[in-house]
Amino acid sequence: MICNYRIVAMAVAVVLSHAVTSHANVITVIDDFSVGSVNLSSTNGFNARQTESGLSTAHVVGGVRAIDFTNTSQYGTTSMNLGSDRLYLNYTGSTSNYIYLMYHAGQTSFPSTGLNIDLTDFVALHIEFSQLAYTQSAQLHLTDHWGNAKVSTKVLHAGGGTTLTFTPADFTSGYPSNLHTIWVYFGGSKYTSSPITTGIEQILLVTVPEPASIALLGLGSVALLRRRTR
Repeated sequence: MICNYRIVAMAVAVVLSHAVTSHANVITVIDDFSVGSVNLSSTNGFNARQTESGLSTAHVVGGVRAIDFTNTSQYGTTSMNLGSDRLYLNYTGSTSNYIYLMYHAGQTSFPSTGLNIDLTDFVALHIEFSQLAYTQSAQLHLTDHWGNAKVSTKVLHAGGGTTLTFTPADFTSGYPSNLHTIWVYFGGSKYTSSPITTGIEQILLVTVPEPASIALLGLGSVALLRRRTR
């Protein structure tokens, strides 16, 4: 019986070791723009805002999508609409835009739990575009439950389909271990004689799963096997 116990215990240990070292990353959909309704327009400094709640959390993290954007130019128009599983940003004439997308699970005060996403093993956040109309700046704001924000800024270059990726290395002053709110910002200026469009397809958060639960399960199995062989 002792021999059998040792063989089984060794087998369990091998399985656990494989599970802990080979577990796949966890992908959380921040927004795939497949639900909700967006139809906004801004010109000459008009601030266009919209908050949608009660959205499916399988498609929008926390079930709330808030949009705040402004075209400060009086000689052009920026509009925004949702369709074909993506968010369209449409530019006409002279545009100078400030666009924010915010996800906060409906809790805008601090302290509060908010999205309550564990970022201990944060790998990356990807923003996928179907097309990019012109070069502009992009920022990712990660806020903890006390309202402290960490910000990373990158440049988006005009072109075809592209993915903008933020990683822990992009946050030189660190990032929250637990996430309350995500802000995604785009800004830039452009003159266009004819309308052009940028499409945002999805925003995805990638983390590494915590192996502690797997390890605890394995330890419990070993203890149970030991008890049964006595």
